[in-house]
Amino acid sequence: MPKNDPFSRCYVCDNWVGASGERDHFPRSFAEGGELVLPICASCHDIKDRIGLERWSPEESFAAMSGLWGKATTQERLMIVKMFHVASMVAAK
Repeated sequence: MPKNDPFSRCYVCDNWVGASGERDHFPRSFAEGGELVLPICASCHDIKDRIGLERWSPEESFAAMSGLWGKATTQERLMIVKMFHVASMVAAK
């Protein structure tokens, strides 16, 4: 998808990205060998890549994911609690 495609939507928030939109290597970063590139708006890109997860409080993080909890399988819930555990350990350092 060309960078200036005005008809792309942000893969995170679904808003129109437009001609000035950014692109994001996901799920692996370019530095990690990621090849898949998706459209993303500047706001979502900032939150995803430029605002560290350690700056989110546990309450903010859980609120952001709480909508997923009721629909999640056991394996998905284990992934969520593992991510919170790792994030809290990193934040404690």
